Amino acid sequence: MSVNAEDPAVTTVADLKSAPVYTHPLAFQREYVRSYIESSSGAPLVLIQAPPGHGKSTVLSFFAAQEGASARWVDLEAADAALDTLVASFVSAIYGWPIAAPGPVPDVREAAKWITGAIQELAVTSVILDNYENVVESEEANTLIEAIAEKLPAYIRLVVASEVAPPFLKRARLRNMIVELDTSDLRFDADDVARYVREVHNYDLSDEAASSIARRSGGCAAVINLVGQLSHDLPRYLRIDFEALPLGPSEEHMTLLLREVLSRSGQPPARAARALLHGEVGRPGGTTATDSLLELLADRNCLVLRHATDPVSLVPHKLLRQMAERL
Repeated sequence: MSVNAEDPAVTTVADLKSAPVYTHPLAFQREYVRSYIESSSGAPLVLIQAPPGHGKSTVLSFFAAQEGASARWVDLEAADAALDTLVASFVSAIYGWPIAAPGPVPDVREAAKWITGAIQELAVTSVILDNYENVVESEEANTLIEAIAEKLPAYIRLVVASEVAPPFLKRARLRNMIVELDTSDLRFDADDVARYVREVHNYDLSDEAASSIARRSGGCAAVINLVGQLSHDLPRYLRIDFEALPLGPSEEHMTLLLREVLSRSGQPPARAARALLHGEVGRPGGTTATDSLLELLADRNCLVLRHATDPVSLVPHKLLRQMAERL
């Protein structure tokens, strides 16, 4: 699973649910986060839990790229709360083509046996479950995850990303079956902010400004990203007054920053809002207003994810959809 969408060795799938997120050249990889996940190879479960905008999908994209073709991705939806739908989503991702939901609905333990069998058959080393908050209240879904984790061979992992703690967390802790990353692990500290802005956006940020940005933003990745957009490749004689920017981690503050980013990119915020509210997915080189806007933001790695479909799908981040209503 290469970072390059054009890599001919990559086999993509038409189904967006099982298409991984590509890493982006402007994404900032923190080695200590990557190392922590890699050190978890003995645990069958990895949980990445944080609110929207803290970089869960970015972390997952780096993990998927590191795993390569042996990784699988499932973007969970509310419909996956039903056991038959969830099993079909799991197996479709593992095999790489659509699998019909089983009928009648299987026993949870039997379904876990099918899934682990498919994982072993295709030498899959990890299955990434993104947006687990969409099924977190489903008893069937949580029971299935625990049952799969119990049956997984050594060094094969389920990597779960969720906005809220899943019910299986306490039991997994007691049984030493899980490794966790939470908001505190994903926050950008002053050093992260300084390196990101200097190395990715080529702006000479002072240590004092980096400390202020990290403190006022709460280390939220989405806020730091928007700050980076504003500083991207600015000439040295133009200095940003970061103290004057609205750097809080609230959606209101992020919307103000997004308006500025859009305006500086030649995109009137009101027009951008209409494009975002009328289209859910874009295509590179597409002809609609939504295509053009999402391609611009995706190129800048600004709240748009590039999914490995053929052709590539440009999917706005949940926060971007929410902020569109405020623009």
